[in-house]
Amino acid sequence: MGIEKYIGALLKHWWILLSSAIFTVIGLYSLWQGKTNHWTIMASITTALILFFVASFQAWNEEHKKLEAELAKHERPDLMASFLCLGNPPQFSLRLQTASSTPAVGIQIDDVVNEEKTLHFYPPSGPIVGLAGGIIESRMFEDGRPSVYSHGDVAELFEAPRDKMLAYLRNSNMKSDVLTLRVRFSNLDSAANRRGWILSVPFWWDYDQQAIGTGTPSVESLQDTL
Repeated sequence: MGIEKYIGALLKHWWILLSSAIFTVIGLYSLWQGKTNHWTIMASITTALILFFVASFQAWNEEHKKLEAELAKHERPDLMASFLCLGNPPQFSLRLQTASSTPAVGIQIDDVVNEEKTLHFYPPSGPIVGLAGGIIESRMFEDGRPSVYSHGDVAELFEAPRDKMLAYLRNSNMKSDVLTLRVRFSNLDSAANRRGWILSVPFWWDYDQQAIGTGTPSVESLQDTL
């Protein structure tokens, strides 16, 4: 089946090249220079052979790109999560990016709970691809009710996140309790063969740096969690 597809692609590309104006140019040049019929025939045959090799490369390149695209569907997207300080007044938001050419799709982010506070993330409208990434919208809830922080400052998950004295009193080494961000995602494979993973990232509030710190991320196959 593979050789049949290759031959079909080869003949398609060769026919397109044979249908080009190059043979017309050869004929006009032959008339202009007064070339013999033998010269014209040999020039046409030589050109057809050259075009055959050109078509062969085009057919190989076309099938190679299809193969690369198919293999890319089975790769695990290299999804990354970070927290950015944006806006005025500043607030911390989640950003998702990919370091690979395979997009991450079907993204679902688990709610993050810290005592009475719950941060809910809204899934992105489309796939995540490239380092440009995207800011993920979120909203804070307290005791099950929407918080006044309508867009969700991730830092508000931590009690008095900008109060250094609280850290000293708790003897927490300038670091809050560690929470875990869990992001579920999959690749672009067909629905029957789609694979899924969970990206887990530990994060905390760093009182000394006045920023959200993150630990070493881990990725686990969803099949392994069943």
